[in-house]
Order: sequence, then C-alpha cells, then structure tokens
Amino acid sequence: FIDILFRLFIRSTQRYFLTKGYGGRKTIIVGSGEDAFHLADEMNRNLSLGFDLQGYFNESESIHMSRYCTYLGTPEAINTYMDKHKIHEMIIVLDNHKHEKLLEIIGKFNLFNICIKIIPDMYEAITGQVRIDTIRGLPLLNINPDIITEYQLFIKRAGDIFLALAAVIILFPFNLLIALLVKSNSRGDILYKQIRLGLNGKRFTLIKFRTMYENSEKTTGPIWAGKDDPRITSLGKILRKYHLDEIPQLLNVLRGDMSIIGPRPERPKIIDDLIREIPYYSRRLKVKPGITGWAQIMGVYDSSVADVHTKLKHDFYYIENMSLLLDLKIIFMTLWVVIRGGGH
Repeated sequence: FIDILFRLFIRSTQRYFLTKGYGGRKTIIVGSGEDAFHLADEMNRNLSLGFDLQGYFNESESIHMSRYCTYLGTPEAINTYMDKHKIHEMIIVLDNHKHEKLLEIIGKFNLFNICIKIIPDMYEAITGQVRIDTIRGLPLLNINPDIITEYQLFIKRAGDIFLALAAVIILFPFNLLIALLVKSNSRGDILYKQIRLGLNGKRFTLIKFRTMYENSEKTTGPIWAGKDDPRITSLGKILRKYHLDEIPQLLNVLRGDMSIIGPRPERPKIIDDLIREIPYYSRRLKVKPGITGWAQIMGVYDSSVADVHTKLKHDFYYIENMSLLLDLKIIFMTLWVVIRGGGH
C-alpha cells in the first residue's frame, strides 16, 4: 500500500514537471508523412508523454510537418546535428517502406547512445525481434541502446567471472596437455592472437589455441575458415570439432573483453565489409561478445555473407531477449554441442 502511494506520488510529480516543459527526452523525427505529423502533434499536445520534440529531418521540407515542428535538414545532416546537440530519441517514420534507407539510418546511428524507434511495418526489415512501445495507441518498435538493466549486467558479469575462474582452475591440467600437443603437431606458437571488435566497437586481442599452420593468412588476408579448410592442422580439426580451441578465451572473459554468452566477435576488416553490405550489422556491437551464443548452438557458422544474414537473425533474437534464464539455457545447450562434436 505504501509502495503504491509512493509510486503515485513520484509519477504525478514527474508528469507535472513534464507538462511544464522540464525533463523531457530530446527527440527528433526522421520522415514527414501522415504518421510523422500525427506523432508530432501528439507529442506537442501531450507533454506528459515525456518527449521534447526538437524537429524533423526529411529529404525536403514539408509544409504539413513544419506546422508541428522545425525542419532541421536532410537525413545526411543528422550526424552533424547530433554532434552539436544531445539527443535521446530518434523516431523513424519513412513512407513507402524504404527499407534500404531505414537500415542505413539504423546502422549509422546504432552506436550512438540514443533510443531508435521505427513504425511497425518496417519490422521485417531488421529481421530481429524487438521491444514495442506505444504513443497513444500507435505502436513503435523500440531499438533501445539499454538492452538489459544495470542489475542484470552486474549479475551477468559476476557469473562470467565465477564460471571463467572455475573453468580455468579445473581445466588447467587439460590445457597443459593441449598446449603440448599443439606445440608438437606443427611449427608455431601455442596460442593464436587476433584483434577482434568488442562492445561498442572497442578493439581487443582474442586468444585461442592455434589450429592453423603458421602464417596461414599471410597471402590471403582476413578470410573466413571453410569446413575443410587446408590451413587447419590435423590436431586443429579435432580442437575445432569439440570447441577446445576456445578455452583460452576464458582469460578474455576475466579481463572483461568478452562474456561467456554473446555474439561471436569478428575481425575489424571483416566487420567493416559487413557493415557496408549489411548496415544494421552494427547492432551486434551493442552487447559484449561471447565464447558461445544462440547462433553457435543453432549451428550457424560464418563462411559467406549469406551465412551472416542467417546468423544475424539468431544474434538479434538473443540481443533483444537477453536474460539470465536464456544464458543458462545456452550454457546447457553448448555443453551438449561440445559433447556431440558440433563444431568444424
């Protein structure tokens, strides 16, 4: 009863200040169609919704839209505007299902600390399952930068440290054996180090047991490994089949570069190419990469851009439905994949 009264008091106080123009989330609209000026009108008439509408971006100024808010320029000017102004929300309302433009905008601004909302008929364009908000009954898909709460992040990080530390200690003798086998199987270092992109595009050095011959990418550059890749050593095939080459990444987890569960990290050069091909690929960089993840247990491996499209669906499913329960499910399913040798 006290909790209900306290919440009513807080909500009423918040609503009062919002109606007076204080505390609203600075918002821009991209588009100028009928839905766009309906949204703008609703935001202006109902300040308690919490939106502080700054204006709209469109290919050209719209007489109808300008009645409700200020024309700020073409979509190409959004980046310059956001460098100079603090924006919390971006609502994309494009006409005629302009999917390519939508994906370009999402991919370009996804790494900004803003919440992106889009109209529902664009759902199939981002090929993921996202949260839905409403503005006076009008549903908007919510691509939120805050994917999980700080409490969940704390629990997830504590679980990562506990599991990684326990695994490092328990598997120490086994790792020594693998290290000796790698050294005796082929010439080169025991551990393979590679630059990958992590949370928010931050670079880190990923470590794993070497499974390929030394300098295997000297002439080819960064490329995906094939199923029967001749660069892989005889021992490497066994390590990859049972995912044993991934064990040293527990050290990446302890250092905070990775999590136990998350999308697999990729190399900068490959990610640059993928973002040009698939603009919304950058959404994967909003969460910490993992040793295993939903896409891995679904048996999806990157060997072409077509595979990346398929894998992205699974990665987005995990990103938009992240929970401790889902992480536990992935851990148990990963153990089964390792036991039956589901790698390659």
